[in-house]
Amino acid sequence: MDKVFRYTVLVITGMCFILHSGCAFSQSQQIIESKLPGWIGNDYSQDNTCYYALGVSDPFMKKQEAYAQAKMRAVSVLSLSSGFHYSKMLDAFYLTTSEKEAYKRNSKIFMLANKFDTLNIEVVKQHYSDYGECILLIRKPKDIAKKDSLYPFNLKVHYFYSEGEAGYSSSHGLIKFNIVEEKSSSVFKYSKYFIAGRKEVISTVKDSVIPFDGNKLKYRLSSEIDKIESVNDYQENMNISFWDAYITSIVKSLAYHFNEKSNSSNAYQSVNGKSKNLNRLLEDDYYNFSIRGMRIKNNNLGISVDISNKK
Repeated sequence: MDKVFRYTVLVITGMCFILHSGCAFSQSQQIIESKLPGWIGNDYSQDNTCYYALGVSDPFMKKQEAYAQAKMRAVSVLSLSSGFHYSKMLDAFYLTTSEKEAYKRNSKIFMLANKFDTLNIEVVKQHYSDYGECILLIRKPKDIAKKDSLYPFNLKVHYFYSEGEAGYSSSHGLIKFNIVEEKSSSVFKYSKYFIAGRKEVISTVKDSVIPFDGNKLKYRLSSEIDKIESVNDYQENMNISFWDAYITSIVKSLAYHFNEKSNSSNAYQSVNGKSKNLNRLLEDDYYNFSIRGMRIKNNNLGISVDISNKK
């Protein structure tokens, strides 16, 4: 566990270099609102025979490339339904004096790993948005046994976020969603970086970077009626892209889900009227994950999810 977390810190250091080396968006034209079909928000989790998942490509790609990217992303999200391994660490650090709290910082690290293939996948529905995004709904029978030795694709997800308070309001973090094919080393990468309210994304297919031109995108479902009454607490604005809001909401819902099996520890020190307190929560377990519905309101995407420990 310790080796894993040290690696994540190195990734964060690299993040700062990437952002300061000039990954900036370019200027672009006016953007219209994209109307999406209502089936995107439906609940497919009640089907006892198949797993379902959505996949969305990046905007403004060529049609064939957008379809391939959307399908691979859809299959990777669908693979989470049958179970995956994750590790999680939550730190809450407090430095106080006899008069007031002087410093507070909360940090969260979450990592996910899974294997999957693209066999027995059926594309049920597809749609191309006004921004050229390919949106696919896929399904796969639940009764197909999983054998890791036959699964050529690896999914690796990293999430880190750190936020300070009481005079130290800076925050920073990242999300990495990477798909790797073992034999060909073909890679689909999506990275999102947060620094003090600023967000940057880098998306690649193999060695090619998909450009994001700085448009603030807008979406709405074809039906204005909310598909679900409540969503999780990690709703995301869609101005970067549909996929960005979708995968960010999924990763955050997993990272912040409370698990009763968590191992907690506390370290406390008091010297000359100053005290230091570190609360740490550790998890290393297996989850099952499914999406029960989705809504888009005021260009914010929210999902309703089922998350449980795999037995």
